[in-house]
Amino acid sequence: MNQVVLVVILFCFGNVAAYPSGAASSTCESMTPNHGASAQPNNESPYNVTISSSAYTYESEIQIQISSDVNFKGFLLQVRNPNTDEIYGEFIEKPPSTKYLGCTGGTSNAVTHSDSTNKMFLEFTWKANFQNGPSTLVPYVTVVQSRLTFWVKLEGPEINCKYS
Repeated sequence: MNQVVLVVILFCFGNVAAYPSGAASSTCESMTPNHGASAQPNNESPYNVTISSSAYTYESEIQIQISSDVNFKGFLLQVRNPNTDEIYGEFIEKPPSTKYLGCTGGTSNAVTHSDSTNKMFLEFTWKANFQNGPSTLVPYVTVVQSRLTFWVKLEGPEINCKYS
């Protein structure tokens, strides 16, 4: 009897995966954790995304911050073209308890957590390592407060191309 119960539990919950050491590359496209729960409404998020500059040119470096008065354990941060969803740039500086993630052929075009310690403020340096980019880019972040409480693709401020 106990073996049947265990098999049923494993069958029902076997597809739920949490990643305490960072988001899996399989979540790069959707930015949605495979936690077996639905995301919270983004308009109810306690998390903020801020940027050091609202304009970029080739080789520009911009600081991107994730902050809140509420702890979070995990995240996935990318900078995308809001019209095509294509990921742009690379992250060149990151704080402790984070790591680079390569999405869609990149090597460091996303960052994620490397452990599940509580976080309240993180700052990253993103670099526009491309020429002839889109007119507008947006930082997007998925934030995980707990395994069942998370927000997907919170939108930061626009970063507009400033041709020199």
